[in-house]
Amino acid sequence: MQLCVDLDKIFQNAVTVKRICEEAGVQLRAALKSYYCRDAIVRVLQNAGVEKFCTTGLPGRSLSVQIPRHRLHWLKLLPPGGHFEQVTIGCSSSLHSETSTVSRASACAARNALLHEYIVSVDIGDRRDGISPSEFPSFLAACRRYHHEYFRCGGISVNHTCCELAIPVEEHFREVSTILAICKEEEAGSCECFSVGGSVVLGYFLNGGSLAPYNEVRVGGALLVGEIEFFPGSVPGLRNPFQICSNILEVKKKLVRGKVCRRAILDFGSIHADMGQTHPAEPLLNIVGWSSEYTVLDCTERPDIAVGDELRFWLGYQAMARAMSCSLLEKVFL
Repeated sequence: MQLCVDLDKIFQNAVTVKRICEEAGVQLRAALKSYYCRDAIVRVLQNAGVEKFCTTGLPGRSLSVQIPRHRLHWLKLLPPGGHFEQVTIGCSSSLHSETSTVSRASACAARNALLHEYIVSVDIGDRRDGISPSEFPSFLAACRRYHHEYFRCGGISVNHTCCELAIPVEEHFREVSTILAICKEEEAGSCECFSVGGSVVLGYFLNGGSLAPYNEVRVGGALLVGEIEFFPGSVPGLRNPFQICSNILEVKKKLVRGKVCRRAILDFGSIHADMGQTHPAEPLLNIVGWSSEYTVLDCTERPDIAVGDELRFWLGYQAMARAMSCSLLEKVFL
């Protein structure tokens, strides 16, 4: 049982996404979540021309590949007592929405005499993290007391399609334009990062929308699994590199609602991947059930399927995330 990762497809995805971002007039920042923050993947992204990264893995722990500090942003809200020291030393900026964490990050930046910027997380409708647009002026004013030569506001960050499907619309961009105007005026030009997260915004651009006033897009799904949410059809150059390779343990005839069917049992289940986003790579096979450790496959129309055969399954983003986090799956980079 293995998770096979086709690095050539990740390379092509990165080239394609980078080209889309250049056409949209924004910079690409690859979102390295801790579960796929692997040396092999980062090297491929760098070889494809990706220069900027954001991570939820602690700097210095997740990777041996070197990412310059000024190219790396911390993409996780820090709780009280969080890893402020490592983050301020390893990253040039970090994401915040609480003044208490801003104050601690400020103290660490001063202690280490390293310039560190905080990026304000703003909620424009996905109902995940961040302050509301109306709270931005007062939040920035409260944070300004913690500014010094090594610590300042670096910009804002917003997200789409998390807890709610905040599909980009013009209203979102008007709200952000208002926030950015305040940010630029109050911070006298020090704010340079106006970042939006979610591959869905690439679909918004491909459908004819403008990404202004953003100057940066954080992308994970399109780079890793070749998916752009809510974009009809496929995008040339984007492909899915992730497959679970599993062996058939048993094939038996079963009586199902009065019909004789052939059912196969495979050696992976819901602890290995999100089964709702796991699909057979071969035709005429259907997943009909699963447990934590096994998957049940209907192979009635495939009489050639036998015990010991290896089958492959495509993984969507959530399935990939669980599979990359699962220590029970051997990771094979092709």
